[in-house]
Amino acid sequence: MANPHNPNNPIAMKHRSKGKLVAAHNRDFNKIQDICDLFGFQVRYAEYVRNGKTYFRYQGCQGAMPYTTRGVTNTDANITIDAGTEIEIWWPRNIKKLNGEWVKANLEDVYWINEIDQNDNLILECPDKKSKKRDHIKGFPEGDVFRIVIADYPGIGYSFLGVYQMDKDESQKLNRAVWRRISREFVF
Repeated sequence: MANPHNPNNPIAMKHRSKGKLVAAHNRDFNKIQDICDLFGFQVRYAEYVRNGKTYFRYQGCQGAMPYTTRGVTNTDANITIDAGTEIEIWWPRNIKKLNGEWVKANLEDVYWINEIDQNDNLILECPDKKSKKRDHIKGFPEGDVFRIVIADYPGIGYSFLGVYQMDKDESQKLNRAVWRRISREFVF
């Protein structure tokens, strides 16, 4: 089942006209399809039923969709992301603040443990199953890995948090993907 890319999506058009995304804890997107329309993805999804509820699993992304940057991006951390760099668009759900409080209370749907610090500067990511944790870090490519993070916050919706870079050394130590925010904005 495919949901075609809609370049005329009003939410995508609004962000495109601004020319950038800025982290401000606003409702930037209502649903994943809005994010995909902004970045030009055609979404493939499968419908499934769990505990009597119908869900849609977005396919082909394994948690994040690859996007090739069109322009040079200078980050707050004095890191330059060159045009043509592949960066992932990630929309994590069920984020847990590091103080232990879940942002989203529907814990039966948790397959990943995504924890974030109070200032949104650090995200820790790993599968909830111990058998998958040891292989999670091995699945990332060599070199720098960047993500545009648009998290699902209940009561807000999907909110742009910034551009993050994986800290490979810390990820190896903790056996979890450690993401550090390097910019509060992303220019298209």
